[in-house]
Amino acid sequence: MSYGFTIRTLPLTGGGVAFAMAALGRIHAFIAGWAPALGYSCVVALNASAVAFVFRDTFPDLVMRGALYDVAGWIIYLPEVAICSLFIIVFAWLNSKGAALSGQFQFFAVVLMIVAVVVIVAAMVIYCVAERPQLAPGFPADVPPAAAVATIIAFAPWAYVGFDSIPQLAGEFNFSPKRALGLLMWESLRQR
Repeated sequence: MSYGFTIRTLPLTGGGVAFAMAALGRIHAFIAGWAPALGYSCVVALNASAVAFVFRDTFPDLVMRGALYDVAGWIIYLPEVAICSLFIIVFAWLNSKGAALSGQFQFFAVVLMIVAVVVIVAAMVIYCVAERPQLAPGFPADVPPAAAVATIIAFAPWAYVGFDSIPQLAGEFNFSPKRALGLLMWESLRQR
């Protein structure tokens, strides 16, 4: 909501950097610019490794070959590193081609995600009605509930990456900056 109200007052391209510069000066703007850049670099690595996890679960015989090293008891395999690297390279190329191609891809990905969610929800409703399964407890049995909640809270900020894209583009909107708050609220609902 802070972004939405700030865009109304200062509808400039630049997001948090422009807001910090106007309100607090160059040093704060520098920090406000680099903090999300570092956060995004972490999210890129996190998302790339998530793709490797999908492949590990889907095609374990293919992916779990050629052990490279061990991190905290988790063995990293050469195909996983190759998949992560390819994922990062493909998305870097896609983004280097400009907003039009990237936007088309994102639109396709969102439509695919919506279809997948509808199919999964429908399948789960049918399964629950037909099978009446015993549901797992809300918290792991060997973890205190407070620790489980703390883990989710620790990961929550990663789910909100992307909100700053709306204020970054505020100067390029083809509509009133007052509508930006509605976009931000829609984005928050979509990410839940």
